[in-house]
Amino acid sequence: IETKLREETKRLEQKLAEEQAARVRTEEQAQLAQAKSNDEIRDLRERLHRAERVRPLPIPVPIPCPIL
Repeated sequence: IETKLREETKRLEQKLAEEQAARVRTEEQAQLAQAKSNDEIRDLRERLHRAERVRPLPIPVPIPCPIL
């Protein structure tokens, strides 16, 4: 009985270690994806600000009413 208990304990510890390693890999991938997303957002904001400085949006001119 003791041998079976030791074997089961060893098997469960190994499974736990594998699952912990998989979790660490998944968390690292999520962090990389978040960093990439943050970089893209920052780049798009910078491009938008540059575009607004180069060519500001036109001010709409009121159209006179043809009835008056």
